[in-house]
Formats: sequence, structure tokens, C-alpha cells
Amino acid sequence: MATVFQPDFLYAGGRWSPGASLAVGDDGRVLSAAPGGAEVVRLPGRALLPGLINAHSHAFQRVLRGRTEKVRRTATTSGPGAS
Repeated sequence: MATVFQPDFLYAGGRWSPGASLAVGDDGRVLSAAPGGAEVVRLPGRALLPGLINAHSHAFQRVLRGRTEKVRRTATTSGPGAS
């Protein structure tokens, strides 16, 4: 079932639209029209705008991506926790 969000203001198409609604399908995709039987979520006093993508990065981080996630485990023969 789709969900229809009804904020006081909706930012879409590069402009604010007071009183507009946004219909979202079960798969999270925005629908062009709300189907019958859709759940309505009223959002009084709120504005709804699209999520923003964080494109911020540092060049050196691109080189390191994924390299620190693979940690080699070795047997410890001495020190704390050794048996």
C-alpha cells in the first residue's frame, strides 16, 4: 500500500508548494498520483524536502577506501589475553 504525506509545504520541482502532497509506494519510490486506499500521514507545521546527497570527500580518502576494513587476525602467544 502506498503512503501519502501531506506537509504544510512541499519542496518539489525547484519551488515550494503549499498544500501539496507526496505519494510514496511500498518500494520507497515517489508515485505521480496517490492510489486508492493509500495511508495518509498529515504533517502539520512541517515542510517536506528531498534528501540531500553528501558529495563531500577528501582525495586521500579515495585511496584508502576499503583498505582499513580488512584486519588480519594473528594468534597471540604472549601478552594480555594469551592462554
